Amino acid sequence: MNLHQTITDWQQFRQHWGGLHNFLLDGDLIADFNYPLPPLERIIEDVRTAPGAFVRSGLKGDAFDLIDIKTDFCKLPLTEALHSRFVLAHFRLHPTLSGKGQVFEGIDKRWVEPWRQKLRAHGFEFDSVFAILFASGPNSASNYHLDYTHQLAWQRYGAKHFSGLRDPNRWTTLEQRGRCELKGTVKPAGITANDVYSIEQPPGSVLWNAQTTPHWVETFGECAVTLTLVHDQLRMDGRLCPHAEECDRWREQHDPRPQNPQKGGY
Repeated sequence: MNLHQTITDWQQFRQHWGGLHNFLLDGDLIADFNYPLPPLERIIEDVRTAPGAFVRSGLKGDAFDLIDIKTDFCKLPLTEALHSRFVLAHFRLHPTLSGKGQVFEGIDKRWVEPWRQKLRAHGFEFDSVFAILFASGPNSASNYHLDYTHQLAWQRYGAKHFSGLRDPNRWTTLEQRGRCELKGTVKPAGITANDVYSIEQPPGSVLWNAQTTPHWVETFGECAVTLTLVHDQLRMDGRLCPHAEECDRWREQHDPRPQNPQKGGY
């Protein structure tokens, strides 16, 4: 596919969802994405202190960032926190933060469940689909990594700059994709600008992040918030995508246990 192609209907999505590259969604696919969000300030304040929240340093580099700064970040006045470097993640918005009066009230009913129904209507099955959150401060990054699930990322506040590899299989091994470990993940030496494609994600844009595709995401001059849907064991017409099947076969032979498979670093 064209690496800068935007997918606008379900026929196209069925053709490209299980490929090795990521792409933007638009048109019929996201026409009813209308879940409202509270102000940015409330999101950061409520999520950073919530049980299950993770806060990383957001330092840009070649290695995936796992530096825990939650204690210090939660001590900062909110205004100062919003202007600091960080990556904030929560991996189960429903039901943890979606009850009556909570910051993501109604997210499962108004956004996640309608998407599940659309997937089923177009020949997809899954073990689960659930919402997670990534928020990043100015000039912050989740560095080079790959995720164990297909993810749909809806950019809500601020902008992000997504980078992926034109030839992912050149830079990863089947063992790396099968284990899908975040700890110790480092961008391979030798990657040049010619090996990379980039996608700009302004507010409102929606990106499909394909399973086990290496990527890294950066912000620039402002805080950014992304709502993301995780798709566990996504199948079309009863089949996993080819590279998911490949990883499953490798794990069957080697029996590794993926570390925190839903906890990616988008």
